[in-house]
Amino acid sequence: MITNGVTRESCVNLVLSAGGYAICAEAPEEVEEVVGIADGLLLNLGMPSAEKAKAMELALQRAKERGIPVVLDPVGVGVSAFRRDLASRLLEIGGITCIRGNAGEIGYLCNGVGASLGVETGSIHVTEEALQELSDSIREHGVISPITLRDNGDGTYMIIAGERRFRASKLAGLERIPAYIRTAKDEQVMEWALI
Repeated sequence: MITNGVTRESCVNLVLSAGGYAICAEAPEEVEEVVGIADGLLLNLGMPSAEKAKAMELALQRAKERGIPVVLDPVGVGVSAFRRDLASRLLEIGGITCIRGNAGEIGYLCNGVGASLGVETGSIHVTEEALQELSDSIREHGVISPITLRDNGDGTYMIIAGERRFRASKLAGLERIPAYIRTAKDEQVMEWALI
């Protein structure tokens, strides 16, 4: 697992709680050996450095040779040229089984369009045409999947999931749409936004 200091403990605890074994390795001098005995690999682009980038490339190459699953978390990929270049190099190596990212990160990887400022839920620039198509569908079929809101406790709400459905519903002229309303702490909101 090559992750960052912000998520390291959570990632390790998740693996342990699922009955697995976890080891973090970031030194280029050891990652190939560590991945040689691993059953999977996580590459998290948060807090990148030149040394960590080299370690990720070596680890990914070894994981690819062994055919083990690899998860790439492209944290803030659109924020800097360094992260964009690192993500491109990793994708060129291949062997990535799953990409776990917020909407902005995935949007950036797919087509270079995505507002990714970090670990926020992110947003993808939605064209007016795409928003209109969704609005037309909502006008015809209604909102099939409720949006999820956080009750801020002061009569206001924050959208956790479903921003595009909300915008398209407004465009369709709907005044009310189905929603799940949750009371949550900031940490829970970040977790729910990933689901």
